[in-house]
Amino acid sequence: MGSVPTVHISELRLKEAKHVFKSTEWSMSDISEELRLENSSSFTGWFVDWEGISPQKYRILNKR
Repeated sequence: MGSVPTVHISELRLKEAKHVFKSTEWSMSDISEELRLENSSSFTGWFVDWEGISPQKYRILNKR
């Protein structure tokens, strides 16, 4: 999935997104802005590419 620096940045973003899902109730727009992605649609597509499920489903499955 891209060059090594790009992969590393995506891995860091994914880790941060998972943390935010588990520790906040932020909207997809807020999360995409925090992760410096273009918009919530871009964030959702990116998350599905990396995690294999939608961010909404990830949040539901990983609620504390």
